[in-house]
Amino acid sequence: TIRRVFERVYERLTAGADPLAEFEQPVWGNLVGARGAKSWQAVAKLFGQLVRLDDTKVTEMIWAILDSPYADHVRYSYSNPQARLEDLQQLADYAANFDGLHQFLAELALLDTFQAEEVVESEEPDEKVSLSSIHQAKGLEWSRVFVLCMNDGLF
Repeated sequence: TIRRVFERVYERLTAGADPLAEFEQPVWGNLVGARGAKSWQAVAKLFGQLVRLDDTKVTEMIWAILDSPYADHVRYSYSNPQARLEDLQQLADYAANFDGLHQFLAELALLDTFQAEEVVESEEPDEKVSLSSIHQAKGLEWSRVFVLCMNDGLF
């Protein structure tokens, strides 16, 4: 099941001293299965590119994501792929106004104009992650919730 795969991946990533180095190792095909191995390699390659970029190159980070297989994922998964990709291009343009990743993310955290969109149903509807802001999540119930930046006092 997807939960067991997640547990194995989490155990592997947290076992080493450098989770990112673990992430880029070629052994992941055994953990995520044959179906997930190709996608995992693409994500690992993208993460490697992002980590090697200087934190001041936020626009380049966003373009690296747009140039990755993520664009194909958007085209397959959403009913409005062109609009979503254009939004990311505009986000890259907006990022050019900031000195670095920390300043950019701090500004984004203060914005409350983001809107959630419906995801096109896949063949396996149970295998998905929903991303939402705290404001969008009011009244919704999920079995698992991760709140980012709470330990940094930014919540």
